[in-house]
Amino acid sequence: MSDKSLKTPVEPENADKQSSSQLLLRAEALIDEKNLEEAEKNCDTVLSAEPENKHAQLLKRIIELEKSILKTAKKARRKLIGRIIGNTIGLAVLFALVMLFIGAGKMCTQLNEQWSFDDTTGKLTINQDIGIEQVSPGFIGKVDKVLLFAEKLIPGITDYSSGWQYEMDRYLPGFSGASVPWDEYDARIKSVVLEDGVSAIIDEAFADCLHLSSVKIPASVTNIGDSAFRNCTELRAITLPDSVAEIGQFAFSGCIGLSDFSLPPSVSEIKISTFVGCTELEQVNLPMGLKAIGEDAFFGCSSLNGIELPEGLESIGPSAFASCRNLSEITLPDTVRTLEPYAFRGCNRLWSITLPDGLEVIGDYAFTKCSLLSEVNMPDSVTHIGEGAFSNCFSLSGIELSQGLVSVGKEAFYNCAILKEVHLPDGVQIIGDSAFEKCGQLKQVVIPAGLTDLGDYAFHNCSYGMRIYFTGSSEEWQAVLVEPGKLSSDISVRYNYKP
Repeated sequence: MSDKSLKTPVEPENADKQSSSQLLLRAEALIDEKNLEEAEKNCDTVLSAEPENKHAQLLKRIIELEKSILKTAKKARRKLIGRIIGNTIGLAVLFALVMLFIGAGKMCTQLNEQWSFDDTTGKLTINQDIGIEQVSPGFIGKVDKVLLFAEKLIPGITDYSSGWQYEMDRYLPGFSGASVPWDEYDARIKSVVLEDGVSAIIDEAFADCLHLSSVKIPASVTNIGDSAFRNCTELRAITLPDSVAEIGQFAFSGCIGLSDFSLPPSVSEIKISTFVGCTELEQVNLPMGLKAIGEDAFFGCSSLNGIELPEGLESIGPSAFASCRNLSEITLPDTVRTLEPYAFRGCNRLWSITLPDGLEVIGDYAFTKCSLLSEVNMPDSVTHIGEGAFSNCFSLSGIELSQGLVSVGKEAFYNCAILKEVHLPDGVQIIGDSAFEKCGQLKQVVIPAGLTDLGDYAFHNCSYGMRIYFTGSSEEWQAVLVEPGKLSSDISVRYNYKP
């Protein structure tokens, strides 16, 4: 066996990549500090030079989600202040009197047959289903395109010819401005009672009812609409009957008082952003029939410390548990095949993950910034580790890679500062740019002869004197390098290694 040292990297060609990595690393830190404007500037700088940069694109989406949570809270505060001012000058009372005495009583009578509000106790009682024709859609303004999820605002409304704007790709429920019949009382609603016979809670039914603390839902209810309880900040507990089979997007987003939640057994999907920003949510009980957890479903549930994912679960959406900073361990069921991007990003206390047999893809940045994660055992079914998947996992000291692994994405293990050795299995063909960059204690790496593509800066800024054990010949290694400046001069290579 022979050793060979290689020339230092050609800096001009790779300077932009280094600059981009540093900018995005800084953007990650700024997001955690809630300095979203500066973080966005860093991402925009990278995207102006590299429009297809996946990391920058994903961070932009995270930034927009964080912004939307802040905007929702601000909107709720403004709405509360507006209601207080309105009540002070008696506008709501004046409007009710005018409507009563100038002949618009027919609509009031119709609504009163369906619902009533006791201003003394703050109790809203709903006796029967509210028809969609009685929900006023209001006016829709332009919304940033990055964070638009729903295909339509309100089921049943198809004519948007008047007063609607189309500057967005899709509409975002929860920011529609839709007005329910009791909207003028929402700042004074303290409790809600749905009578037997009510089958659905309409979209945005109780959104921004900041003083709502008690809800009674009968067994006749089967559907809870989009943003139904959004920003009900004093709602600390709610019991859903077993009859509920569908819960809409953003249904409980911003309910910062909720501490635990049990989903009914008939629910098969947790939709987009259902619990986003529920910062006090500690425990969630999931039904055995659950098949999918949607995008951003539990994003920012920073107190969540216990969740058992049921067997039969098939998909975990992008950023589903991102920024769940108190989540300590997770076991993925055998039925999950793909872990989507950013699924567990920024779970700072996550120290244990169990990846199932059958898992094939670990998505981009799936576990980035899980700073307590110390060890990963990967099933042999995994074929691809995505871009940045384990980047900035500062405590990661050991990893057992899948024997079926084919590719390691760009920056997959970037800045895993105490990772000491890596044994890449025989099937690995691609090691992406900066895959192991800044792994400061990485001293030895076994690379198979079947490698066809070694990315730029793959082992840059690793332990001084790091050694690569290559199972192929010197000629095969030179064919992989293509350019002689791929590795720094302090890295030595030993050929024809036999593990």
